[in-house]
Amino acid sequence: MVGSKIARRYAKSLLLLAKERGELETVFKEMEIIRKTTQQNKDLRVLFRSPVVPKDKKLKIFLSIFGEETSAMVKGFFTIITKNNREHLTEGIAVSFGDLYRENNKILTAKVTTAVEMDADFSEKMKALVSKLEHNSIEIHEEVNADIVGGLVVRVGDMQIDMSVARQLRDIKRELVREDYKVKM
Repeated sequence: MVGSKIARRYAKSLLLLAKERGELETVFKEMEIIRKTTQQNKDLRVLFRSPVVPKDKKLKIFLSIFGEETSAMVKGFFTIITKNNREHLTEGIAVSFGDLYRENNKILTAKVTTAVEMDADFSEKMKALVSKLEHNSIEIHEEVNADIVGGLVVRVGDMQIDMSVARQLRDIKRELVREDYKVKM
């Protein structure tokens, strides 16, 4: 449900309204908070998807969690979503809103996976390097994955650059297993 067309339509309508009223940056920050919270909290996702919990209860819970952190526009938007029985799309709408915002502002997202956490200097160098590939603003998402052993993996859109030690070891293993290297007597 996260990437559904309906969620994207709701997100687009919120984006257009926020843009029209000059509140796009504020609404983006609020929707990012909602996205992170719903992605990290399974109970909240289950609650929004539950047909047993009444709509008014879901709205009260939403307002109690996000009420102080959200503008009147986002509160009103969630009220409409709840009224239309679409509260189960909350996470998808928040994700789609972020995607549309980045698309609208020509912000490219790059995911950099390393075996250990990157320091600030290396992160800035990666941002500069990726921005040379694409002429957009860059948003770097860092991920630490010890399974890559060393090196890094960079994903920008559909492109992936795998400079990990784990991939290099797999390549060497594949070469050694080929029949060309078997000893013939």
